[in-house]
Amino acid sequence: MDKGRLLALTDGIIAIAATIMVLELEIPDKLSGEALLGQLPTIMAYIISFLQIWIVWHSHHDSFRSAENINDRVFLLNVLWVTSISEKYHKSVAQVILRWHIQEAHIVFPKSTNPAHIRDNMNIFDFTLTEEDMKKIRGIDKNKSYFNNPEWLTRFVCRLSGKRL
Repeated sequence: MDKGRLLALTDGIIAIAATIMVLELEIPDKLSGEALLGQLPTIMAYIISFLQIWIVWHSHHDSFRSAENINDRVFLLNVLWVTSISEKYHKSVAQVILRWHIQEAHIVFPKSTNPAHIRDNMNIFDFTLTEEDMKKIRGIDKNKSYFNNPEWLTRFVCRLSGKRL
């Protein structure tokens, strides 16, 4: 499948997800300030969710612009490398990558609706990657985020969590 068709397909999927979110939004019985104020947490959750969808969509397109530099051989070697690290710790590749991000002090938003995957995503604090493994994974990193958060969002999350940039 060529890049343009794949981008169109993923754009359609993201549009469907946004549409479903809008359809799930409940409209208050009365359109008063008090009724809207009662819905403020829900409205804020939707705004943040739409921002995240926009960030993922934008990052997805950005990663496709630079994807022509990655060939199948490089991708396969990186997958094999990370798989060998994951086997060493008896963890999944996803758990190793999440753990790497945590140890690098990155903000991580794992996403899953599968209860088993959610448990796996949380089960990353019972092991620590060695500095050697951290360097190996860091070597794969091309200092290019595939889910770029705007700086203002990073600052907002840091302020909420009490962490410093």
